[in-house]
Formats: sequence, C-alpha cells, structure tokens
Amino acid sequence: MNYCISGRCELHYKNNKVFYVGTGDFVAALLDNEQYKHSFPLGNYKGISIVTNEKKLDAFLKAIFVNTKITSFMLLQKIKEYGQYMVLLNNSTLQAIMKEIIEPDDSFWKEKSILKFTEVILLIINDDVEVSQVKGKHFDRNLTNKVKQIKKEVAENTELYTKIEEISKKYNINSNMLPLW
Repeated sequence: MNYCISGRCELHYKNNKVFYVGTGDFVAALLDNEQYKHSFPLGNYKGISIVTNEKKLDAFLKAIFVNTKITSFMLLQKIKEYGQYMVLLNNSTLQAIMKEIIEPDDSFWKEKSILKFTEVILLIINDDVEVSQVKGKHFDRNLTNKVKQIKKEVAENTELYTKIEEISKKYNINSNMLPLW
C-alpha cells in the first residue's frame, strides 16, 4: 500500500504498470504484482508504504479485533475486484485518516498509527468506498520510457526545431496521439 503525503512518485510494478501517485492518492496492489522500483519526477516526495502478507495481516486484525470476522481475505478480494490494484484518488476520508498518522513535525505515534492503519483497512473493504478503476493514472512502462526519452531528447536540443511528424516517425507513434501528451 502506498499513500502520497506530498510531491509525486512513480510506482513501477512487475507487470509493466506505472502508477503516478500525487498528493492524497493511495494505491494498493497484491504482492504478486510487487512494486519493484520507484522514482520521483519532481525531485521531492513524502509518503507512507506498507507491505504485508495474509498471515501477518490476519494476526494484526486478530490482535485489534479479538473476535472478528474481518480477515485479509476480505481485503484481497476487494483489491482483486478492481483488477489486482485498488486506487483511491484524493479520497477525503482516507486523507483525514492519514493526516492523523503523521504529526506536524513529521513524527508519528506508533499506537495511534496502528489504530489508523486499522481504519484504512476498514475503509478499503467497505462497499461504499469510491474506488477509481485503473484507467487514467497508470501507463505501460514501455510507453512511459518512450515519453521520457522524447522529453530528454527535446530538452537537450532546444536550439533545434523538431516537428511532431519527425518524432512520430522516429519513435513509431501516431502523430495524432502526440498533441494529447
């Protein structure tokens, strides 16, 4: 699970998905789609990442809710329901919970954080939570790398005028798609 407090982060997952996480965004993914790399395009990022597995999460939930029927299975099913990833974009309820985890001086109170993490889990498994389908904020890694290469090339050669058609031909991209970037 990744939550962006401020800045921006690119989360690269093993199945060639790249998520752009901005302030207030949250992404949860299954471990088999493990994030293997991250980068910071704006040069600054502050966020929270939590990695767990079914066994540890079940033990955690049993410690908090002694006689609970809430299990990791419920969370995993909810994430699978949205195609292996769950994205909450600027969810005000989640933001309110996360703001209580981090103190103004960037410290955190462990016991309070544990309770707030429990709130996050309850929020995620709730049927009423508004989850974004994985559409607008993720891209194929090859496309992302191609765009970065074009940006680098254009930025390094600002004295040269480059036509969209030239870039289109060189990088095998439909020229009608370039103005959309």
